[in-house]
Amino acid sequence: MDEREKARQRAELIIRVQSGQMSATDASRELGISRKNYYKWEKRALLGMMDGLLSRSSGRPGLDRDPQKEQLLEELNEAREETAFLKQRLYVREMLSYAALESAKKKGRSDRGAPQVHGGGEKAAISAVQDTVRGGNELLKADEVQKPPEKQ
Repeated sequence: MDEREKARQRAELIIRVQSGQMSATDASRELGISRKNYYKWEKRALLGMMDGLLSRSSGRPGLDRDPQKEQLLEELNEAREETAFLKQRLYVREMLSYAALESAKKKGRSDRGAPQVHGGGEKAAISAVQDTVRGGNELLKADEVQKPPEKQ
């Protein structure tokens, strides 16, 4: 007798005991086990039936959450945001430097060395940056960052 057949026979005897057609002693004797083992099987069978009759949600079961993976993705997104911010900051600094250099050239100052921002040059640099950054109020997106023209 295969395992399925044995399980079917056990289930049939448990149902007969539960319906009052047979005693637990007779069922255990027929199965060749002690009454104590019969009650263990009966309990497992009834619990299995209860579990099988629980309401279940329809559809595909949800994916298991991986907290470590979620944490790494969160850190990656934070790093991307910080990188975009730093690119914008670098771009604004380069634009300020470039605008100050252009302003100094217009006023006849030498372009040797680092450009110095003084008086009117500072206003010109700020104005150039504001024009470049769409009115000065909106941050540039990371994919819109452009380098100033190459110095000749």
